Amino acid sequence: MLTPLFDLCFLSAVSLATSAGATAPLQSSDEAPPVVPAATTTPADTSEQPDNSQPRLVLDQRVERLSAEPQSLPFTICFHAAGAAPHCVEALGGRDLEQPIASDSLIELRLPPLADVRVRLLDDSHRLVPSSDYFTSDHDQGRYLIQPESPLVPGTKHFVRVDGLVEALPTAVDGAQYRSVRVSFVTSGEKPPKEPRSKKKKKKKQSRRR
Repeated sequence: MLTPLFDLCFLSAVSLATSAGATAPLQSSDEAPPVVPAATTTPADTSEQPDNSQPRLVLDQRVERLSAEPQSLPFTICFHAAGAAPHCVEALGGRDLEQPIASDSLIELRLPPLADVRVRLLDDSHRLVPSSDYFTSDHDQGRYLIQPESPLVPGTKHFVRVDGLVEALPTAVDGAQYRSVRVSFVTSGEKPPKEPRSKKKKKKKQSRRR
């Protein structure tokens, strides 16, 4: 009688353990997790594309400035004579100065910043006066100095011409152009008399006697 009862209790315990603790099989820690395939994506193109619009814009702006009507060149001309205060005159667009200028003056031009400019000092015969020239420029103003190699001839008219060296007109740093200008002035003192021309003796042709 004991044996069948023991077998019945053992079978009941096994069935209870199975129903209580093992509804799903346990995975071992050594097993690899299931592999989930990753989504395939195309990498974005991060390379910088060249911007060709900027050079085109700069070129269009330069063409627009060159095609615009040239403006009057604003500048100041100053004469620095030894032992005297500087004599400065606003010469917008050029003018003829009435006050006589000392013949030993250093000439200074105060200009806007220019990328292309040529300044010449001419005598009353429109010939170039030999001089030492210096040009400096910053963001706000340009200065052009003209130092004649010898004092100018007293009582004579002189000209300061401003135009372009590469282009025909003075050109600013931003490409804007100005009209060429001319300033005339007369040096103080009396004009020296002209030297008399030397008379050349004409050689008489001697006829040979036969």
